[in-house]
Amino acid sequence: MEINPFKLIEEVDNRESLWGYEKDIAVLNLEGRKERHQNKAKMILGVGLQYILYEELGLLNPKFIHYSDIANYKWVLIAFTSFYDVLAFLQIVDKIKKGKCILIAGGAGLNNPELFSDIIDYQIVGRAENIIAPILKGRIAEEIYTENSKGIEISQPKKLLKVGKWQEKSVGCSRGCKFCQYGWKFKNNKNRYLSSFGTEEVFFNDYEWDKVKQIYGITALDGFTEKRRIKIGKRITDDDFRRKMCEVYKGRRNAYSMRLYNIVGLPGERPREMEYLKKMFKKVDKKSNKRVNILISCTHFVPMKFTPLQNEKVNPINFRDYVYKHSYNKRFFSGDTFRVWFSSYITSPRTAMVEHACESVNNRTELVEKIKEINRKYSKL
Repeated sequence: MEINPFKLIEEVDNRESLWGYEKDIAVLNLEGRKERHQNKAKMILGVGLQYILYEELGLLNPKFIHYSDIANYKWVLIAFTSFYDVLAFLQIVDKIKKGKCILIAGGAGLNNPELFSDIIDYQIVGRAENIIAPILKGRIAEEIYTENSKGIEISQPKKLLKVGKWQEKSVGCSRGCKFCQYGWKFKNNKNRYLSSFGTEEVFFNDYEWDKVKQIYGITALDGFTEKRRIKIGKRITDDDFRRKMCEVYKGRRNAYSMRLYNIVGLPGERPREMEYLKKMFKKVDKKSNKRVNILISCTHFVPMKFTPLQNEKVNPINFRDYVYKHSYNKRFFSGDTFRVWFSSYITSPRTAMVEHACESVNNRTELVEKIKEINRKYSKL
């Protein structure tokens, strides 16, 4: 019997999944470029969306579509991975002709469901696993999560996710840092620890120099001074810092590298507080056979929804200017053992304000005007 390979491919492409033919379900490409709308290589798929597509829906060859094609499908999934996706959707939302198509949205960037509630049928704030499938089966007939006087109802994690080689170790964090949206979103999860997909990031107090299995170890400080860290719930004292840095002298290797994440522009913070951290490095530095390289990567503080700091304002000070002015992106501290510098990429208050606007302004027209106002005010950033 002669086998027709083209017939086999056609049968695979049109196979019936658990939810009907795959051609009925698509994922919106928020890049918005027509020529890329079906190019999987150009799509950034978060692990959550991968889990839903591949594990729950059994869609091994999902369709990625341009917004002009939405009306051709029964269901279209929209992944808001960050506020950048919110901005991308904002650009096309008034152009969408969805017909009878049902739009379903979720993702880490979906924190303001009122913004698109007039066009998106279902919005999941929190974890969307075990929710998408019932929607497609018609078991959920109304909008899921909307703004109300008590706030947004958050879908709590049901289980740890695993996609291919990626295994989620845990969900949320029990440390309760006041700025961390992820930890506070999932505060009802009893077993909340550091959430991780294959990363070696550990808490500062738990960091062990010799256990790093990659080029550099990853941890976070989040605040140049002890006073600032304690105010935001980051319980890392100056003694903790000195002790952790000095542990390197007992390490078995002669060379170490660390990426130290740090939030700048915390409420009330000023750039001169960086100098205090420099003094801390000077106190722990001494002559030795060790060489320790530390890269400080900074992001500007954003008051995030669902956190105790959500009502704070964005600090308007440009910490990046201070770093560049003093060439701290080339050398912050250079001693006998420690060499420390800042990453050249530091988010600006302009970016932080735009992100904050996406979370706090519920009216699309007002959001567009707010972004224009921010861009005019910070046109040089």
